[in-house]
Amino acid sequence: MIINNKSIKEFGANLLSRFIHPTKISYNLLTPDDSLVNVVGKRRYGQKQLQVSIEFYGSRAQIELNKSMFMQEILNEPVIQFNNIQNKKYIGYVDTVMIQDQHYMFEVLEFSMQVHEESHEIENRFDSEIDIHLSSTMETPAIIEITPLADISSVKVEGFDEDITIRNLKKGIPVIIDGKRLLVTEDGVNKFKDYDSWIFPSLKIGINNIRVSGNTSNRIIYSPRWL
Repeated sequence: MIINNKSIKEFGANLLSRFIHPTKISYNLLTPDDSLVNVVGKRRYGQKQLQVSIEFYGSRAQIELNKSMFMQEILNEPVIQFNNIQNKKYIGYVDTVMIQDQHYMFEVLEFSMQVHEESHEIENRFDSEIDIHLSSTMETPAIIEITPLADISSVKVEGFDEDITIRNLKKGIPVIIDGKRLLVTEDGVNKFKDYDSWIFPSLKIGINNIRVSGNTSNRIIYSPRWL
């Protein structure tokens, strides 16, 4: 098991067990008047629960030190990977931690997390248009970086649920529309005042035709998500 790119062996620990629950799916059910049949409204995807049990080993002082360092990792938006699950990572937050068993030379710690599952990051560069084939099983947020090759009054991004317009772009200064963190920045500074859209970039399963107007150099970054 790897946490934040560190093997848990660095913390004097071994993985004992793990269980990955399915993604939570909920529906808004509508019942028309005089109908005995529910109509399925909007479908909502939640997170999945990850349950992990690990064993710390060593002297009591070593266990307490390693456990303390490990807790610092899991309590700060950890990224979890497993050696026998290739190209997948689990990102989220811890909701329970419990000491299951404790002896002089070892201690068993169990924790559970609410996570989403995603593949490793994919990056594509393009000028004005690109087709992205998303072959995962879940809609996936994306990050678009737009670098104007001249000063541009406005740029339109098409291909998502709604068009996106960005205004007042300066030559050579990238504008980043971050669909993961819901941020719009220019050279690290908030640019939301020049952002015109109700949505952020998100890729749907299948072919996504993304178009950016104007004289720009662009890239799109995403990590496919899985149910």
